[in-house]
Amino acid sequence: MNYFKTLLVITALGSITGCSKNNSTPVQPLDVEKNLQSASWQMTTFTIAPALNGVTDVLLNMPSCSKDNLLQFKANGVFYLDEGASKCNASDAQTDQGVWNYDSAIKQLTYSSPRLGAFVIDVKDATAGTISGTRSIIINGANYTFSGTLTKQ
Repeated sequence: MNYFKTLLVITALGSITGCSKNNSTPVQPLDVEKNLQSASWQMTTFTIAPALNGVTDVLLNMPSCSKDNLLQFKANGVFYLDEGASKCNASDAQTDQGVWNYDSAIKQLTYSSPRLGAFVIDVKDATAGTISGTRSIIINGANYTFSGTLTKQ
């Protein structure tokens, strides 16, 4: 009798799973490199953990003139930093040019310009509208993790 019950359960499970159809279109993975090139991006979150000098929300502590900056990633590997509506230094150019690269094998975005410096981001999540990532660095012998989100504008 145990054999009969086991066979009945297997048959029932097989018929339930066998009848379900997946008519949905498979989701294509997001092409992060093309997505970056599709618009301007603005930093909308930027934090550090553990706190550094009592600060965890780096973006909150940045001057307003830096918060409206826009990042542009062009197909030819050229990166632009646009100062946005407000500039921190009136004599600075509106746009700063640099270079960028996205390595899809290790999910790492790098970009730099003379005025901005260099950034390396380990991309953790990417949607059509946001790119989020982290970077761990050592400051004065302690390990800190920066986390940030770029949002499409």
